Amino acid sequence: MTLTTRTKVPHGSPLFPNRPRLSSEEIAKRQTEQEIFAQRCREIFHRVYPELVQKYPDWFIYIEPNSGEYFIDSERNLAREKAKKKYPTAVLMAMCLNETGTVGKI
Repeated sequence: MTLTTRTKVPHGSPLFPNRPRLSSEEIAKRQTEQEIFAQRCREIFHRVYPELVQKYPDWFIYIEPNSGEYFIDSERNLAREKAKKKYPTAVLMAMCLNETGTVGKI
């Protein structure tokens, strides 16, 4: 049997104190990169959405923005497996073919 101990982290202190904190410039750079990535994925989603939502309502779609390819399936895990099979190291965006395009609860 494995024993676990709980360690309380004081409020305001870092969870991983050995890891250096990011500078404000690095945080801004990462946010910009994430926004650009999301925008490219949304452009692909909005382009294919009208034709796919009629055939595949409430299916999951994984988008690889560099190639413009997308992978759909009725089960989220299967759609992800299809995408990762072709692009094992790529960062993908998961969306759903519904009214909002969101996956999960808001």
